[in-house]
This record gives sequence, C-alpha cells and structure tokens, in this order.
Amino acid sequence: MFDILRRQTLLLVSCLTYPGGPQCPCRCTIMWFYAHILLPFSTGGGQSGNRHTRSTHRGNNGPEGGLGIRALDRSVRSYYSAALTTATKKAYGAGKKRYEDFCVRFSIPPLPLTESVLCYFIAYLGDQGLMASSIRSYLSALRQWKISEGLPEPQFAIMPRVKQVLKGIKVVRGKEGRTTKRKLPITPTILRQLGKGKGGPDWEMYWAACNIAFFGFLRAGELTVPSQLAYDASYHLNVTDVSANHPSNPTIVHIRIKASKTDPFRRGTTVVYGRTGKDLCPVEAVVAYLKHRGMKPGPLFLHSDGRYLTKAAFVRWVQERLKGAGYKAEEYSGHSFRVGAATTAASAGIQDSVIKAMGRWESTAYLIYVRIPPTELQRVAAQLAD
Repeated sequence: MFDILRRQTLLLVSCLTYPGGPQCPCRCTIMWFYAHILLPFSTGGGQSGNRHTRSTHRGNNGPEGGLGIRALDRSVRSYYSAALTTATKKAYGAGKKRYEDFCVRFSIPPLPLTESVLCYFIAYLGDQGLMASSIRSYLSALRQWKISEGLPEPQFAIMPRVKQVLKGIKVVRGKEGRTTKRKLPITPTILRQLGKGKGGPDWEMYWAACNIAFFGFLRAGELTVPSQLAYDASYHLNVTDVSANHPSNPTIVHIRIKASKTDPFRRGTTVVYGRTGKDLCPVEAVVAYLKHRGMKPGPLFLHSDGRYLTKAAFVRWVQERLKGAGYKAEEYSGHSFRVGAATTAASAGIQDSVIKAMGRWESTAYLIYVRIPPTELQRVAAQLAD
C-alpha cells in the first residue's frame, strides 16, 4: 500500500510540474475523465438535462455520444495491442515495471523522460549487473509506453549521454567476461552424432525434429510448443500441416509453418523438403517417424506417451546427446540448427538469394549466422595473395 501511495504521489508531482502538457502523466486520465464523465453528462447522460435528452443519448453508440468515444478508445487500444506479440507485451510490461520501481526507490517523478533521468535509470540497471542489450530492451519498453499513451516519442538516438553510458556498460561487461557468446552451429557432422544410437519411437521423433530443423532452417520454437498447456492449433505446427507428393514413397515433403517470429500477421509459409538419398534425409526421417506416430490430431511431434514436444525438452535432448559425444553442450541451443544450415549452405556455395529464401530472411540478416571456419579464411588469404 505504501508503494502504491508513493507511485501516485510521484505521478501527481509530475502532473503539477507539467500540467496538461504532453509530458503530463495524467494526460490520459484527463482525456478519460472528459470522455467518460463530462461528455456523457453534457450530452444528456448525467443528472442534468431533460428526460428526452437522457433517453436519446443513453444508447447512443455514435461518435457524438460518450459511449461512442469509449468504444473507439477500446478499439484503439485493442488494435494497438494486437500489433504486439504476447512475448513483446510481456517484455515491455516488465521494462515499465522496472522503471516504476526505480522511480519509487529514488523518489523521481516518472515523467518527463529527460536524458538525466534515463542516464540514472541505465546506471541503476548497470549496477544490478544487466547487459547493455537488456537495458536497451527496457528503453524500448519506455518508448512504447509513451507512444501507447499518446505522449511524444523519446528520441534516445539523439541523447549523447545515454549512448555513451550504454557504451560504457558494454565495455565494462566485456572486461568482466560477461559478453553474450553466440551459439555454435550444428553442422552435418554434428547432426550425424545426434543420429547415433537409434532406438524407439521417441528417438524417431527427436531425429525427425532435428532433420526438420536443420534442412528447413527452422527456429526451435517453430516446430515445438512452449509447454504442455500452451498448444494452439492455429499457431503451432500440427500433424495436418505435413503433406507429401506420394502416400507411401514420397520424394518431397511440404510443411506449413503458420506463424513465426518474423511473421506477426500469420501469413504463413510452406517449407519444402526433398529426399537426399543419403544418411541425412529429412524426408526419410519424417516418414519413419509418422509410421510410429500415426495421424492422431494434435502437434506434429508427440512423445510415445502422448506428451507434446516442448522447446525445452528438445534443446535438453540435443545438449545431452552432444555432451555424450564429447561436445560442450552449453555452446549449442535450438537455434544452432538454423545457424548450422546457413553456415553449411554458404560453405557449399549456394547463392545468397536461395539462402535468404530458405531461411525466410527478408534482408542479408542471415549473414550474422554464417560462421566462417579458420581454414576457409586461410584459403581466402592465399587467393588474395595470388
């Protein structure tokens, strides 16, 4: 209760400092009071006014009436929220909460978002051990918060002190050895290690998932579910999303990805897998798995006991297998298949346009995934010397 009172006091201080202006944190409250109290009252929704006026406007949902304004306000907020993914909204909410806690702790009015206040907030987060990348996500949350309330967008890019403090935190964390290390790629050689020791329906499931992830340039989240309670047939990979060009001996398998990280509008895309005729073959792996699984409705990947394949279980299985093969398991993740596919494709001389299409990249962003081995760099040096 004490914290709540402090928050409200800080909001009031900001409001008194910037009354009614664009930096006023209560600006949205004033608009709400106008739309919900003054406007309905002035159009006959209050106690004053004759009976005819009240009866006319109580059910008015048009733009002239208070109910119409409220409906539009709800629509605006609904559409605005729909533009953000659930994960993004959760992250922004956490960032805003962190900033509110900071303001309460140091008795700082939350608005305006001056450069000095932002520098204090960044330093506060840095002292708590956060990386510069995490702090930037909190700044993004504050930006979205102001935009959602109709306040001027903070221009972090033209705040030199903010940029310098963030750079300093990045340098300090680097010296402490706390920089984030990119995960290593799972190459065909490593993929073969995962394929050793065949046995049982569950192994067939994991092996098919590995092949689907590698040959399809997939993110782990695109072929698994977040948890046993979070399966959504309209979003996650379903057994009905798989099709083939032949019922018993297919050479091509199509898998429909309904949504992904870079597809917020859920237009979806179809990933095409071809038979390789080699020990690593996504078509053979999927066909072998489906013989065990059957066509029971639900997620594509199911354990033999009916449990869904979650991202955590998939990554854990991969890391355990790699650890058993002598690799440093912590250096690999579910994203290593996508990284490995891009790296292998580039090494094989596949055209950039094909790599971008297979990985569903709209730009050259895939280049950050390409890990060039030292031997390749050595050959380039020799070529340059010719």
